[in-house]
Amino acid sequence: MRYVLLQQLYGSSKLIPSIGQERELQAVMINSSINHPIVEKTWSSNLGGIFQDFNQSVTDMQIYHPSRRQALQPWQTFLNNIDPIIKIIHLPTVQATIYTATNNPSNVEHDLSALLFSIYFSATTSLSNADAFNFLGQERGTSLTRFKQGLEHSLAGANVFDSPSMRSLQAMTLYIVGYLILPLILTY
Repeated sequence: MRYVLLQQLYGSSKLIPSIGQERELQAVMINSSINHPIVEKTWSSNLGGIFQDFNQSVTDMQIYHPSRRQALQPWQTFLNNIDPIIKIIHLPTVQATIYTATNNPSNVEHDLSALLFSIYFSATTSLSNADAFNFLGQERGTSLTRFKQGLEHSLAGANVFDSPSMRSLQAMTLYIVGYLILPLILTY
């Protein structure tokens, strides 16, 4: 009955898998999950792609974070320049967490660290070279590279591809938007 209804709806039996094929696929999916237990990893496998500068050997994430004083400027820049364009973060619930994390970034979870770096990165994409130098004490390109590397390590530590959290997905989205879209729509 289901097959006939689907065939009438789509008009071709070639587009509709048979019930036998459907049951076979279900059996394969069930058996594969039973035979292959989930293995917890420390690092996501094969980051590649937009993660060109990833280096697993770095252990001290503090080298990528800006100073406490410098960290507040990208947050304000994010609030002024990025948040109005892309509403990916609920500010009332995240703002206190961001302030706490910028005070002691070495003791935050990987997904929150990734969110911090994605905020720094996307905010820095909206700055001119002169503003970036005034706010962060280094050239815009150097800051972007530093924040990108910190973000990559944090996302890998958060195991974003194998077990994503809301924060790591927000961080990934902000990074992709900052990397691909913001440079096209922002003028300095």
